[in-house]
Amino acid sequence: MTTQFTAMQVMLTLAFIAEAGALIDKSECESERELSGTIAKHLNTMAPVKGNWQLVWGPCIYKIPLIAKYSDNTVYVVQNTSDRSQYVLALSGTNPYEITDWVFEDLLVGTTASWAYGNHPPGARISTSAALSLSILQNMKPCQGIAGADTRLIDFLNNTAGISKLMITGHSLGGEMSTTAALWLADTQGLLWDMQKRVQVSSYGYAGPTAGNKIWADYFHQRLGDNAHRIWNNLDVVPHAWQLSDLKLIPNLYRPQIRAPFWVKLALDAGELAVRDIDYTQIAAVAADQQPLKGKVNTAAPWDSFTGQMTYQHVNAYAEILNIPDVKVITDMLAAFAKPRKLA
Repeated sequence: MTTQFTAMQVMLTLAFIAEAGALIDKSECESERELSGTIAKHLNTMAPVKGNWQLVWGPCIYKIPLIAKYSDNTVYVVQNTSDRSQYVLALSGTNPYEITDWVFEDLLVGTTASWAYGNHPPGARISTSAALSLSILQNMKPCQGIAGADTRLIDFLNNTAGISKLMITGHSLGGEMSTTAALWLADTQGLLWDMQKRVQVSSYGYAGPTAGNKIWADYFHQRLGDNAHRIWNNLDVVPHAWQLSDLKLIPNLYRPQIRAPFWVKLALDAGELAVRDIDYTQIAAVAADQQPLKGKVNTAAPWDSFTGQMTYQHVNAYAEILNIPDVKVITDMLAAFAKPRKLA
């Protein structure tokens, strides 16, 4: 009997596939060529997506010039092979092996930038990191020999006829980017693409931190409503950033089994100080999605430290809770940065 997978399982699989090239140490174009084959293999073998999606744009890889060793961003677009009007934009999360990704796209949250699209209310702002990530996405072009070569995402979408649904998915940083990308695309329909404004834009953001302040989050909900799916594990540290009320919960997430070391409190104190006047706010969840996911503390080695547990709850737990064993080859690779002795 054929297993029927939910949209939540399919979208998380596509999100994790975007992270499959995290350890490719080559130029952007060489990385894209290598990753194209890897993505095609995963699309044809991983059960939730097997044979149902075809790569049509990308993969496109961005590395911060001169200093990045590994990819900072990886994005691709697939088309459904049964319903050719359905497309998915998949966005990678933070590359745990690339420090520039952490510094520039995760931690520049003490300052903000105005939201520049649509008929937004005054004061709608996103973090500097979120603004940078969106700008990178807007300007990425696949290399020669890659699907959609030399074409920006917005131009690809504008030149593609027959799109009825465009779903944006991502995990971690990709989860945050799924919200900013979805709102950008919704706000530019009829202006930069989809001139008839017929495409339904939706997002599936997994394990993402906040993108913007309350004014922005409310505007996002007004525009996307129940087409924006926020999925998070209640024991995952990352979705607790950067809303102040959630940040305060982090030290006690794994008690009594695992206590937070002193440096965690110091880091959180610094984080709270940086964002205390910004009013970062998580987007609302869709009631039917029954969020949050209910995580369980895993005290088995190597997850029995606070940082190990952070990694497990942010990566492995999502695949386990949502029952997607096929992505283990990717989640194990992502989680291995927390246990470097296992990399050899």
